[in-house]
Amino acid sequence: MIYELNKREYPKIKPLLQSMNCEDHSVLNAIIEGNNRAKVFVDNIEKPKTALVWAVFCMYYFIGDSDNLEFNNYLYSFVTEKLGTENLSMGASTFVYTLLEEEGWKETVDTIFRDKYPLTGFRQELNFNKRKYKRISSVNELPKGYYVKKIDKELLDNDTEETISVDISDFWNSNEEFLEKGIGFCLINEGRIVSSCSSCYVSKKGYEIVINTYDEENRNKGFATAVALEFLDYCVSNGITPHWGAYATNDSSIALAEKLGFEKAEKNIYREFLFDEYYNLINAGYNILRNSKDVVTAKEIYMKAFNIRKPEARDLYNVARGWAQGKEFELAFEFLNKAIDEGFNDINRMKNEFNLSELRERQEWKEFILKIEDKLK
Repeated sequence: MIYELNKREYPKIKPLLQSMNCEDHSVLNAIIEGNNRAKVFVDNIEKPKTALVWAVFCMYYFIGDSDNLEFNNYLYSFVTEKLGTENLSMGASTFVYTLLEEEGWKETVDTIFRDKYPLTGFRQELNFNKRKYKRISSVNELPKGYYVKKIDKELLDNDTEETISVDISDFWNSNEEFLEKGIGFCLINEGRIVSSCSSCYVSKKGYEIVINTYDEENRNKGFATAVALEFLDYCVSNGITPHWGAYATNDSSIALAEKLGFEKAEKNIYREFLFDEYYNLINAGYNILRNSKDVVTAKEIYMKAFNIRKPEARDLYNVARGWAQGKEFELAFEFLNKAIDEGFNDINRMKNEFNLSELRERQEWKEFILKIEDKLK
């Protein structure tokens, strides 16, 4: 069986971190210390051998004995049913889980969730080099009217647009708890929050960083650097170790971290799939066609999806995108026509969609578009 620990019992999983050589993991330690939003599920309440740790709105972590059948035999239904229902009710659509070791859990979860066709990616961890930071640290010259302010009660009370409050609520149980245990800084212009850098997870091992510049037009102007410098200055002055992690595809985040004195460390694998079975299959078909061009498997996946429920126009369009990526152009045209028949009418998207670029190069495309435009008049 799988049981949920109460917050006071979280330290019971501390030995599991040591068994996996991740006793310094900042997020897991923050959770064990009871500082941030989380839930912990184990095989045995008194003496757990295996645990699934949910950093709410962030990531799931498998720790402990990966061969524990008392846990693993219930894991599939626990994730797809109990956690799926809870996550979807919160507006969280995806089960994202990281593997802190290449062996053990990777083989176990790949077997358990094989019919979910999970998408694979990597998280890049970066370690702070204090000496390098001291060499580059300097106060950015901000445009007139811009200033950096520490996040405090007054700022949060006046955050009528809930710009910062939403960020805090993703990781903390309350604003009060954040103000008591965390730290953060905002860049403000004309009363509006432009950028922020704050602690999303806090433990004795250090502070995990979350950084945002909220509007597209304000990015690449050094605003994220300005708030990050204030945050890092605070950490250095108070003997706190900052931690930075980013998806490996997030080049801008990694570049900013390295600019501020962080250095690349380990890269952890993660997998993800959608809790909704129908949409997960639609996505899985597309990903398989895009990445491996496995037409046979994609057909099987799409058939499973269509047996769950009748596809809507947007779903048929997404299937067409998949077939185009798999270079099955006849099927791509077939499903585009089906999407149109079901009410899809975004011709501009079809004309500019990256996934349909090869389709647009084919002789049939011009005739197809003319026919669709005439049909939609």
